Amino acid sequence: MRCRWLVLPLYALVWSNCWADESRSVYLDWQSRYISEGRNNLPSGGIVWSGIDYQKDALLLFERQGIATSEDFIEFNAGIGYQHQLDDWILTGSITRLEFFGEERCHDNELALAIDYDAVEWLTPSLVYTHSTEAHGAFVELTFVGNWTLNDTVAIHPYLTQSWDLGFATEQHDGSNNLQFGLMTDVLLSPTVLMSFHISRSIAMTDIQYEQGDDCRQQQTFAGIAFAYEF
Repeated sequence: MRCRWLVLPLYALVWSNCWADESRSVYLDWQSRYISEGRNNLPSGGIVWSGIDYQKDALLLFERQGIATSEDFIEFNAGIGYQHQLDDWILTGSITRLEFFGEERCHDNELALAIDYDAVEWLTPSLVYTHSTEAHGAFVELTFVGNWTLNDTVAIHPYLTQSWDLGFATEQHDGSNNLQFGLMTDVLLSPTVLMSFHISRSIAMTDIQYEQGDDCRQQQTFAGIAFAYEF
């Protein structure tokens, strides 16, 4: 079992990029598979996440825990982030502590820097750089997220992510890691309750192919559904 952190679901970006004096939210999130860095981290089953976010102006505090549905595995994350807006650019830095419990007991720290370009209403490109202190490596993701509002309560977000591994997931090989794309849908059930669901597909590239060899699963499809309550 590798120590891997599942990046916060993309639907959360919609909330975290909404500037507010102060906001709090809790969420429950089911994922059919635990896919991160293009790899399925659990031999069977999915994972259920729950957590709480607190944002005051540019400061963000977050905590969450994930429990595997079919394996002996629990993950705990806690961290702090800070956002700063420069015209149409949003800069976000964060520090996250990760603890893993199960057949293997391990931990990690991740330092992340994200840049979002917010000038185009219907398309948000972003670049995320994540450094792992345990792996002494980095992971880079370039993402394009569409923002299409169908009506007052429903919005869809097609997305495409290309990632590169720089010693984060594998020590022996650096380079193109995976291509992932999918469709997210947000449904505003009330002014404070949001339901989100997605279906995604990940295509392994040279870094994963090199690591897994003949056992490599070239393509993986997974889905999830989440409920968030803001108070």
